[in-house]
Amino acid sequence: MTSREIKSKLFVCRCNKITEKVIMESILNGSNNLSLIKISTKASTSCGGCEPEIEKIILRFA
Repeated sequence: MTSREIKSKLFVCRCNKITEKVIMESILNGSNNLSLIKISTKASTSCGGCEPEIEKIILRFA
């Protein structure tokens, strides 16, 4: 795996450079749906391509 591939896996939202850890922290602080996560983290507010991955994280941690 190249360093570029490793970096891309660290970010759920590559456009805004938001990691899974940031999304999980947002969920733990009460953001239990996509709209609240968008507001609190700015994830998925550019291209929206990461919405399915964020939804999976919500199901795992909310």
